[in-house]
Amino acid sequence: MPIYLFKLLIPAIKNAYKDNSKKFLEKDKKQFSAKIGLEVIQSIIENNDIELKELEELFSNSQKDLPPVINH
Repeated sequence: MPIYLFKLLIPAIKNAYKDNSKKFLEKDKKQFSAKIGLEVIQSIIENNDIELKELEELFSNSQKDLPPVINH
């Protein structure tokens, strides 16, 4: 049994981890990060009783501070 673990099972698990890790970094990381970010924002809003109107004001004001985009 120990030989099976060290010779076959552990290397197979390690390879599966590497493959999944590579896939995550190449494809899923951005989507995962966006989902986590939105959950954090939602939690902050709920825990601090922030109103949607306050967010709209914040983002409309921050847009005014940005320089205009020039399209060529």
